[in-house]
Amino acid sequence: MIHENSVAAFKNLKITKRHKEILLIFQLYSRPLTDREVKELGGWEDMDDVRPRISELIALKILKQCGYVIDERTKKKVRISRLVLDGEKNQEELF
Repeated sequence: MIHENSVAAFKNLKITKRHKEILLIFQLYSRPLTDREVKELGGWEDMDDVRPRISELIALKILKQCGYVIDERTKKKVRISRLVLDGEKNQEELF
């Protein structure tokens, strides 16, 4: 569960150049991606260059966490995310 102050901060979040670059990667590949895949496709050095931005985009309901896979490098369970489809945005508001 996200802390109330975090929710307020997410609502005031401005979409940055990094957010746009990450979204472009999701648009270009049109499939769910792990944070590591986004990092490597974008040419970033550090997971911290993408992981927090992806979390912010999920909180803004621009991306959606859609499952988990085992990372080949670390052998740990990691999230996979994808773009939220237009129809999904409207459906969430109904519930």
